[in-house]
Amino acid sequence: MKVLKSNKTTGASQSSLAITAIRKDILDLTLLPSEHLDEKTLLKKYPYGRTPLREAISRLMSEGLIETKNGRGAYVAAMSIEQTFPLLEALLVNEHIIATYLNFENPSLVNDLENIQLEYEKLAASQDISGSTRTNQKLHFRMAKATNNPFFIKQAIYIYQLKSRLSCLIFETEIMPPNDLSLQFSRINIAHRQIINSIKEKNRPNLISLLRNHASSFKTELSMIISGRSDFEINFADITSDSLGQKLISVKS
Repeated sequence: MKVLKSNKTTGASQSSLAITAIRKDILDLTLLPSEHLDEKTLLKKYPYGRTPLREAISRLMSEGLIETKNGRGAYVAAMSIEQTFPLLEALLVNEHIIATYLNFENPSLVNDLENIQLEYEKLAASQDISGSTRTNQKLHFRMAKATNNPFFIKQAIYIYQLKSRLSCLIFETEIMPPNDLSLQFSRINIAHRQIINSIKEKNRPNLISLLRNHASSFKTELSMIISGRSDFEINFADITSDSLGQKLISVKS
């Protein structure tokens, strides 16, 4: 007797889908920083029930992507210019940790990275900013997992998610001609290929240098976009919520 499989998605799957969907919308700024996540609005926007949505909100709060404000409900975590300097510092330290503790013998590591990089190159070729940002994050997540250290992995996920939001803000803020955007993607592709090759060669000193340089280039790019100049680098430690901060956080308002 043939048994028909139910097409009904389980509660656990519904929750996982809701987490993935809302996380994606926060990271690519479909849901803006400080946006109120009213339950009625979420029920209209997403095809999930109250329980999966509430579980998604709870999970994303633990990831730092959603916050509460004086008991007035859930909001997308705010982003401010003051957060930039500690994030950049944390990113540099995180990349050093990943490069230092990455296990070169981690099963399928190189193959996974090469496949993710091929995906990134396709998205970059079509100048898909949102997709390429998510795939870039996936590449770094995979390297973090290769440390086999749950504390390093959890820390990396939190930092890379914040970086992903900031990356989307950068691309949304910067009015970049297609040719310039292609050059930017080309630089990232070259850096990724060099990183993957150093892992293939099991060259840890080179990997440490490459990952730190990769993080530093993000800081340089951000400095150029905020200042509108390429001939000097901003001291992010001195920046406060002035017009520069407003330039970033009001991109889509």
